[in-house]
Amino acid sequence: MKKVVNLHGRSSSVNISGVHFSNFTVQGRPVTSQTDSDATWNINAYVSNITFSTTPPTTPPPTTPPPTTPPPTTPPPTTTPPTTPPPTTTPPPSQSGACEVGYTMNSWSDGFTASIRITNRGTSAIDGWTLAFTLPNGQSVTNGWNATYTGSSGQVSARNVSYNATLAAGGSTDIGFQATHTGNTGEPDSFTLNGISCAIS
Repeated sequence: MKKVVNLHGRSSSVNISGVHFSNFTVQGRPVTSQTDSDATWNINAYVSNITFSTTPPTTPPPTTPPPTTPPPTTPPPTTTPPTTPPPTTTPPPSQSGACEVGYTMNSWSDGFTASIRITNRGTSAIDGWTLAFTLPNGQSVTNGWNATYTGSSGQVSARNVSYNATLAAGGSTDIGFQATHTGNTGEPDSFTLNGISCAIS
């Protein structure tokens, strides 16, 4: 900044507080500044005024670094798998006894007839059925009634016909067949109805 000091033609002392001045000349005569914070100048009487400049103070940049945000040190949460075991499936109850088979033979020297009564011992109707059984060795089916037979010896199956396809709960149907034998007149050991083991009466 610039300052003008008017001395009115006499010897004067000029006191400027709080400013540090650079060296300058007045009408060709050097004038030297003080170095303390209050500068005092003794000027001859022939000087009418002085114009001088001061260097504006500079503000140093801040030395404190800007704050930095450190990365989080806490690991992200992890999901723990459930510890509850999956529910177990209870197997269905055995359906053995849901049906019952009565088997009656009438044999002669080289043949026999077999009458079979199938009874539904379940609590609901059976719509469509197949009875399976195994004939003892030496026996062979020649014809049958009230069912369609598949196989003549060994593994044999009898499937319902149209008029007896439905067995009501507690209901029965009678089927049968004629067969030959070679001396073995034994009866089948087991019967299944639609794959379910039946009781034998």
